[in-house]
Amino acid sequence: MCIRDRYRDRQKKAGKDDDKKEPEPADAQAPSKSTIDQEWLKVVQAYEKNIGMLPYGVSSDLLISYYEDMGAEVVIKAIEVTNAASPDNPWQYLKAVLEKWIEKKIDTPEKADAAIKEFERKKATRNRKATGETNEPPAVSGDFY
Repeated sequence: MCIRDRYRDRQKKAGKDDDKKEPEPADAQAPSKSTIDQEWLKVVQAYEKNIGMLPYGVSSDLLISYYEDMGAEVVIKAIEVTNAASPDNPWQYLKAVLEKWIEKKIDTPEKADAAIKEFERKKATRNRKATGETNEPPAVSGDFY
């Protein structure tokens, strides 16, 4: 007994007889442009352009969940932030950015832009403190010699 015969036997036992059904038209099997979510397509294209191959498995499910919760524009902003940071593990970085944005209830592109600017401001402040630079003028100025 070949695999095809076993498949047919299982289908018959389940009450699904493929021999009695008419074949579906070819265009009914292919998704039309109206059934494809254009916003999700934008997310996929941004991910592939900025990071690389789209994740699969649990990571893919997580990305879909973020998209459904936050919207396409916010997820795309997070992908762009990840690309700009160019981390060693872009998926983990993207996930951390999205989790942080969920905590801060960032759900619009405007809020995402504000969060990006705030992060960059804090990062610049940290860098200045680490190098000892300050924005304050020197305490004493003038010629001493």
